[in-house]
Amino acid sequence: MYGALLEARELPRGADLKRVFVEAILRWMDDGWKLKEFHSRTGTFFCDRAGERRMIDITPTYPGRTQSGGIPQRAPCTNCDD
Repeated sequence: MYGALLEARELPRGADLKRVFVEAILRWMDDGWKLKEFHSRTGTFFCDRAGERRMIDITPTYPGRTQSGGIPQRAPCTNCDD
């Protein structure tokens, strides 16, 4: 399961990512997970429960494409020359 994408959700355009991040931390804690570390600058936190560790990442990505390590990449810009 290492590096596997377990869940992806589309957020509405213009969503307050700071609020989404804090709400996600609280939701995981309410579900019995222990918060281990977080990086508010990158929108990532780690938690564990019963020996299982998870990384939660709130970031503008397209989960259908991955780079090395299973980390999602942003979708290519269809209107750009990059």
